[in-house]
Amino acid sequence: MEIVFIATLMETALIASLLAVFFIIRYFVKVKRSTLKPRENERISETVISKAIVLSVEKTGALINNQPQVKIQLQVTPEKRRNFVTEVKKILSPADVTAIRAGSTIRVKYNPVNIKEISLIQEL
Repeated sequence: MEIVFIATLMETALIASLLAVFFIIRYFVKVKRSTLKPRENERISETVISKAIVLSVEKTGALINNQPQVKIQLQVTPEKRRNFVTEVKKILSPADVTAIRAGSTIRVKYNPVNIKEISLIQEL
């Protein structure tokens, strides 16, 4: 009876130690992966300058310092990557709002890791 009891204890200890080793290895792999890929809240210093075609312009209804905020939908055409469509909210003077039209081409600067981080270089 004692031999069976000792064997059961040894099996239990072996299973517990294997589980502990598994979770320790899993923890270190997760830490290693998180240090390799960039975090979402980090900004990278390298930005890409590209041309963009204005697809649509619409007023959001918000006024900031008596200037309207507009939502501009752009099709960005980078030289080395695929085209993508994104939106920019920008505060423009009333003259700039009337000057911008769908189909016009402007220059933009964007973060290649997060294409939602985009800004207009060429003022309208």
